[in-house]
Amino acid sequence: MGETAVRAVACDACGKKYRYKPELAGKKVKCPCGGRVRFPADEVEETPQVDDALQQLAQAESEAPQYDTQEEEPMEAPALPPMKSRAAAAPSAKPARVTKKPSSGSSFIDGDKWKWWYFIAGGVFLFGVAAWKYVTLSQAEATGDSGYNRVTGNDRTLYMIFGKWGVVVGTVAAGLGSLAVGVWQFKQQQKAGES
Repeated sequence: MGETAVRAVACDACGKKYRYKPELAGKKVKCPCGGRVRFPADEVEETPQVDDALQQLAQAESEAPQYDTQEEEPMEAPALPPMKSRAAAAPSAKPARVTKKPSSGSSFIDGDKWKWWYFIAGGVFLFGVAAWKYVTLSQAEATGDSGYNRVTGNDRTLYMIFGKWGVVVGTVAAGLGSLAVGVWQFKQQQKAGES
């Protein structure tokens, strides 16, 4: 170690570590905690012991028998089978086309013959919703509460303009529209079945 080597010492009171240069050896300073830190004046003997221990370890390693270890070459991954193109993967025969009689009704678009029933059920459901809205808004008006807080979306607009009857009639109109579409689809299906 040269003259510029940095050493460390700890405060006896708080344990805080301080580094110092050999020029400060033998001096005492006050730690911020109030304790005194003394930089040792004499050369620390532990350093040569550590160096001796490292030298002994290095000598022991050099005297140990050396095994000839060759680095193994990495194994190659097995080759993947060649990929088939879409043309090669497809069967040689062309798939049979599904022939379906085109109809003017929308019931046959995806093969669902019962779409008309969905609209009929939706219309009937909307009649029930209209009755529920009428009862709810009537109770709100009977208690002196504003029905405006009990409706949302488009129903609020209808309620502001026409009152509770606007909400009920609007819902019934949506139900009638759904029933009309269902009846029209049912008639189209009947026509397509006759021809």
